[in-house]
Amino acid sequence: MLFFIAKRLVGVVITLFVIITLSFLIIRITPGSPFSQERDVPVEVLEALKAKYGFDKPLHKQYFQYIGNVVKGDLGLSIKYSNRTVNEIIKISLPKTMQIGFLALIWAILVGFVGGAIAAVKQNTKWDYGLMSIAMCGISIPPLVSGPLLILVFALALPWFPTSGWGSWKHVVLPSISLGSVYAAYIARLTRGGMLEVIRSNYIRTARAKGLSEKAVVVKHALKGGILPVVTFLGPAVASIMVGSVVVEKIFNTPGMGPYFVDAAFNRDYFLLMGVVIVYAVFLLLLNLLVDIAYGFIDPRIRFE
Repeated sequence: MLFFIAKRLVGVVITLFVIITLSFLIIRITPGSPFSQERDVPVEVLEALKAKYGFDKPLHKQYFQYIGNVVKGDLGLSIKYSNRTVNEIIKISLPKTMQIGFLALIWAILVGFVGGAIAAVKQNTKWDYGLMSIAMCGISIPPLVSGPLLILVFALALPWFPTSGWGSWKHVVLPSISLGSVYAAYIARLTRGGMLEVIRSNYIRTARAKGLSEKAVVVKHALKGGILPVVTFLGPAVASIMVGSVVVEKIFNTPGMGPYFVDAAFNRDYFLLMGVVIVYAVFLLLLNLLVDIAYGFIDPRIRFE
């Protein structure tokens, strides 16, 4: 187990290095400059700005300098938000994004897992057809559409929640539901498919032949095997949810990482843009590692070598 984890951690570091390198090159070779929108600024001022952020050096020197700073935990100085480091911006915005993401994840797992399990147990009944139809609608309706619909119904027609902003628990409800509903739909379909495959297995037939109740067969045996596809899906899904959705945070005007990411892209704030990419990549890689480790405990057929 320890050897497997160590080997995967090495792979995580190498993959992260490749992601940072490719992202750095793609961002830097894109036409334009962070200072291209400056108007009527003396050449001396522009040269001073380039020197301040290290853009006066050759690209390869910029790259090695940036990699060295990242290794030390320094993500650089934001270009748009002067005198604020990327570390400070992420430190302020990431907890808000993770709060929305955590609640969205709970919503997705509870609704998706329960709905998928009920559909599998009641296969080819009105429960199955109804729940899977709802799941298909959830997959088909992105947060770009569900967010404004939730605002229209639960903030304007029924003034139960605020339309935007941040401050109380009510500000988190609608963004979390909008963000988590798509993932809940996927989890419901994956849970149903996984449980249907397991229910037809020989060891399920054996458990029933021993006289176990249907509830015991489902809870103790079918659920454990049926969640394997969900565990695989949750790796990248959790990373995407926890880092947050740019669309959802823009719609509900929440002060998370999403608005900063959009602004960084429009303003060519290289360091802030890279910082958000690195945070997302770290979440994605580590959560995929946790999924691989979890497989060994959930599925007895898997052994670490």
